[in-house]
Amino acid sequence: TSQNTSCPMADNADESQEEEQKESATVSFSQGCVYSPEKVSVQSRFLQDSATFAPLRGETKEDSQRRYCAYTNTWTHIKQCMDELLSQQHDALLQQVVQFVETAKKQWISAASSHQSTALLPFHLTMIPTASIIAGMSFSDHEVLYDRLCTRLDTEVTPYIVMLGSHDCSSGMGSLVKEVHKQLIQDWIPDRSISQHKRVPGLTISTLLSWHLRKLQISETSPVETGVASKASEGNDDNSANKKARMKEPNHRPIVFVIKDFDAFPSPLLEDLIVSLKPLLPCQSLVLILGLATSPTSLHHSLTQSAMSALHIEHFRVQPSVSLLNTVVDKVLMNSALQFRLKDKALNYLLHHFLYLNFSITELQKGLQFAVMEHFIWQPLSFLCDGGSSVTEMVSSMSCAQFEMARSVPSFQKYIESLDDPVRQLDLLKDDLKLQPLIVKFLTDMIEHHKSTPVLLHCLYILTHSLPGAPLGCQMYEFYYQSLLGDITDSVDFQSAWKFVKVMAKLELEESATKCVKLLKKCSCPQLVETAKILESYVHELAQLSDHAKIPVSKAARKKKQPNEFEKTRAKILDYLLETIRKYLRYIDSFPLHELFYFNQASWLKKHLNPVISNVIHKALSNPGLYIPVCLLYMRQCFCVVIGTKMHAFCLTATSYLSIKC
Repeated sequence: TSQNTSCPMADNADESQEEEQKESATVSFSQGCVYSPEKVSVQSRFLQDSATFAPLRGETKEDSQRRYCAYTNTWTHIKQCMDELLSQQHDALLQQVVQFVETAKKQWISAASSHQSTALLPFHLTMIPTASIIAGMSFSDHEVLYDRLCTRLDTEVTPYIVMLGSHDCSSGMGSLVKEVHKQLIQDWIPDRSISQHKRVPGLTISTLLSWHLRKLQISETSPVETGVASKASEGNDDNSANKKARMKEPNHRPIVFVIKDFDAFPSPLLEDLIVSLKPLLPCQSLVLILGLATSPTSLHHSLTQSAMSALHIEHFRVQPSVSLLNTVVDKVLMNSALQFRLKDKALNYLLHHFLYLNFSITELQKGLQFAVMEHFIWQPLSFLCDGGSSVTEMVSSMSCAQFEMARSVPSFQKYIESLDDPVRQLDLLKDDLKLQPLIVKFLTDMIEHHKSTPVLLHCLYILTHSLPGAPLGCQMYEFYYQSLLGDITDSVDFQSAWKFVKVMAKLELEESATKCVKLLKKCSCPQLVETAKILESYVHELAQLSDHAKIPVSKAARKKKQPNEFEKTRAKILDYLLETIRKYLRYIDSFPLHELFYFNQASWLKKHLNPVISNVIHKALSNPGLYIPVCLLYMRQCFCVVIGTKMHAFCLTATSYLSIKC
């Protein structure tokens, strides 16, 4: 009996062993190489993300959760601002392209209706309307652009959109036809009819589109007559009654083909597509959209004359990336609602990565996200730069360990060393209750500085960006970067620029000062609002001066170099502006506890941002000696050949020779 009976604990142990064996059996080497996504709930995903913010030394789990919440709020705000800027950049272009497709549709309908009474084909029935979008070299931004374009076309003009890329034509015309079949027909026709059509031999673009048009006409008549009409329409491909019905249809929707990467798309395959689409124009409205990266001349270099003669091309251009970069710096990096900031080294690396490597806002957004994440993960007091919380409440909730962390910040230690009162120093180092209001003051000063900095930089930009040589730069991001390097009023570039400002003409100075007054009035900083009132009185005094006040009255006064009324008023305005800039546009290192708001680890960004092929080429051309093997140093020893930084051709030739030889 003892052998027949079994212990329940033993059974449970055996079951657990069997489950472990099953789990171990399901884990294979292929699962280690192939990613299989699993459904993760929102709560578990939040726990996984918050687990990245592990408690640092002297922290509790609640403190790490506060840092994670501050990171989430900051990055959500940044991402919303970036998405709004991208949508605003694309809205004007997308509206123009959508209007182009809508106009092509109306022209085709009018031409098709007039063709019934004429023998010759109208112009709009012989050439394919083509929109070429010059989107620039920021390839990672193209996906967002064309996805939004397809969404706008789907909602406003036509749902029949085929987006094709160079990866869709790996095996020639066959793979291209399959992709057209997948996007154009599979969403509108039942699976049974698709499977029947796949067995039809000789599938081409023409037969595919004609089949789609017959199915589309049947589906738009009535659901009852669909089955009967489908058999009749499939039996006769050239039914003239169906063609006339399609021509007379007032709400006919065109079929749009989007080639998102024209520069990488095979030219012979595109020519075959154009040749296949051209005979269908009398029966169906077609529009072709080509995505270019460089210039419209690439169309003439890639396509033959016969293919170009079948296209009626209109060019559209995306807003330059540099202008969008100024908007990102102004609306995101200098946003007074966000307390997180980039310091000079980190900002310089992101600007260099954008301007010289990829011109991609998507990559800039990725680098900015890395910087935000790194700052909030490793800075234990980063929760204090959460713009959505009250400063007093955040400081009052700090623990004793966090006050000690604040005392260990280098900028705070410099502030303690600058105090002359030893008793005051001892109180701040030992008593948390006396340190608490001081931290509130430091954080409040930093927030006020973030409010006044964008306004003053814009005023400085208005005064100096159009000067000869542009000493401080001609873009807004250059002014912002100069303010992070040090006290901008002490720089050589500022002093040379201010010399030109001192000799401004009356009309130019009056116009610039009026713009500065408008900006200062809109500022949320009360001190700058008072500054705007005083400056406005000076501008009003300048406007009341007549042109005769600018000329000295006598030659004796000219020899003595006595200033006239205009020069006195101009000096009064400029001196007051210079005093305001020096007072409120201070160097960031002069603020205690600025490390809680600013991220400056450019080396970390270099390690984690994805490398781009243009980055490697730029490095090879700037430092060719790094890419030449050690064996080529024999030339230096034997032939005294010095490989300098300007020997680009030799570097590329040696690299190509070694790659071919290997």
